[in-house]
Amino acid sequence: MEMLDGTIIATALPSMAKDLRVPALALADSITVYLIAVTVFLPAAAWASERFGARNVFAAAIACFTLASVACGMSRAFETLIAARAMQGSAAAFMSPVGRLIVLREAPKERIIDAIGVIVWPALVAPVIGPPLGGFITTYGSWRWIFVVNLPSTSFLQR
Repeated sequence: MEMLDGTIIATALPSMAKDLRVPALALADSITVYLIAVTVFLPAAAWASERFGARNVFAAAIACFTLASVACGMSRAFETLIAARAMQGSAAAFMSPVGRLIVLREAPKERIIDAIGVIVWPALVAPVIGPPLGGFITTYGSWRWIFVVNLPSTSFLQR
């Protein structure tokens, strides 16, 4: 989800700019702040998973990412969107490495290659799928729906 969310927004920027009454170029900040937040908080992921437990950190990250996605979709102002995207990026920084850590710890040694494939393929495909999916959603719906794509991620919390 975090890889998809980094790119799905790109084709929705003109529609978002019109709705939020800001220049489209200003909304590029929503992509930038997301990526900066991921970069800043990524080093803390390993520390947090050791300190609080990988499953706890992963569940909290998914919950925060989902709440931030709702906040992004409900944003009525540029500043609110930027703040929600920063929260989303912060949560994404914990989701990816901690999720990978859990998969690699739980996978039997003879299935480790399959487990790595399960981790890597979605990360490789998401940046390719994101822009066309964002364009499709924005063309036939509202830009706000691009953030609804993240809401099914709450099903992981029930496991």
